[in-house]
Amino acid sequence: MTPAERGDFVLDRMMRELRLFKKCGITDLRGLNPDSPYRKLALALAKRYESDFKPRDRGRPKKHRDDCELVLMVELLTRRDDDLSIRRACKMIAEKGALPGSPNSIYERHKFLMKQRPWRVLRQGLKQITGALYVEILEETIGAILK
Repeated sequence: MTPAERGDFVLDRMMRELRLFKKCGITDLRGLNPDSPYRKLALALAKRYESDFKPRDRGRPKKHRDDCELVLMVELLTRRDDDLSIRRACKMIAEKGALPGSPNSIYERHKFLMKQRPWRVLRQGLKQITGALYVEILEETIGAILK
């Protein structure tokens, strides 16, 4: 970081702090030294709750292109094996290497997908379909990946 960039960074940080103090109604800044525990507490809380202070996410966001396969695999495993929970189905998917990731990350992804409306509606529609024919269709379409 060049000295000019460092100066811009420090100036930007000071301006954000001043905006925060103004927003919170702190007007007397004379006794506010950099090592004050109250200042550190205020900045720690600001990092958590103020959008101006939240750290930016680094790196490229993950893009999963196999969400449909995940939903159908879990559906197949839970329908085919009656006593199998969603968590155990995700563990089986990870152990077989059908999808990349640990069992916990696959389970968390499935849980995240089920909170989203399109997948939730699909899952509700799939629950209405019953019978061995449905399991057989799932086996033909997605079962080969699990073997």
